[in-house]
Amino acid sequence: MANALAELVAEDENLVFHYCDSRSFLSLLENGCLWASDLRSMNDPREIGDGKRILDSFLQGLEFAVGSPNDEFRKQVLERLKIVESLTRSFCTSFTGLKDDLYSWLNYGDKGAGFCIGFRRDYFSDILWHNVTYSDQQYRAKVKKIWASSLTNYAGCAADDEEAKKSVISRATFELQDSYSAFKHASWAAENEMRLLFPVIRTEDDKEFRIFGFYEDYIKGGKVRYRSTHRGIRPYLTVSVKEHMIDDVLVPSAIAQVILGPNNVSEIEVVESVLAEAGFAALKIDKSDCKFVV
Repeated sequence: MANALAELVAEDENLVFHYCDSRSFLSLLENGCLWASDLRSMNDPREIGDGKRILDSFLQGLEFAVGSPNDEFRKQVLERLKIVESLTRSFCTSFTGLKDDLYSWLNYGDKGAGFCIGFRRDYFSDILWHNVTYSDQQYRAKVKKIWASSLTNYAGCAADDEEAKKSVISRATFELQDSYSAFKHASWAAENEMRLLFPVIRTEDDKEFRIFGFYEDYIKGGKVRYRSTHRGIRPYLTVSVKEHMIDDVLVPSAIAQVILGPNNVSEIEVVESVLAEAGFAALKIDKSDCKFVV
C-alpha cells in the first residue's frame, strides 16, 4: 500500500497541466499535438520586452578592465545576442503546475466547461522546460547565475582555443535568450506557468522560418506552420504528444490524466471512447472537485 501511494505521489509530481475548451481538446486528440505559439503574438504585450530590458541593463552595467578577458567575453555575448535576436524567435507551449485550479478554469478552461489535461513532464527533454519567473529580483538573480557560470566556463578555455570560446559564448547567448523568454510581469503570477520553448531561426538568405535540428524531433512534420487570425497571419508549431518509438523503445503518450471541468457535462464513458479512438487509452479520467457556477 505504501509503495502504491508513493508511486501515485511521484506520478503527480511529474505532471504538468494544460487547460482548454472542448473544441481544443478534440483537436488535440485528433491531431495528436499541442500548438506552440510565437511569443511575439501572445496575449501579454510585454512578453520578451520586459525581461530583455532587465538583461540589457545588467549586461551594460558590467564593468571590466578594457581589453581584459572578462571585457572581451561581455562584448562577444552582446554582439552575439544582437545577431541571435535578429534571426531567431521563441515559440512556446504553456502549462501550469496547478491541478484543478479555479483561476485556470476561469481563464483557460472555458469557465469550467472544458478540460484540464495532465501531461508527463519527462516526455520532453529537460532542455525544453523553463519555469516562468514573475519577480524582477528573481529574474536578475537568474541572469547573474547564468552569467557567473558562463564567465567561469569562458575563463577555463585555453587562450588559443577559439572554438571552445565560441561554444561558451553561443551557449551563454541562448541561455540568456531563453531566460527572458520565460519572464513575465508579476500581475501574471497566479498562472504558475511553465513553458516548453522552441527556438526558430530565419536567415536573410532563404527568408523561411526553420526549426533547429534537435527540436525537430518534437515537432509534427518538423516545420513551421501558419494560421489566419483576427490580427493577421501567425506562425505556430505542432508539438507531438502521442506515443512513439526511440531506438526500438516505446515512449508512452505525453497525456496521463484528463479532468472534466466543474461545468463540463460530458459523460465520462463518452470521453473514454473519444480518447481510446484517438489512441489515448488507459488514461486516468476524473471529474473536477472545484465547484463554481457561472
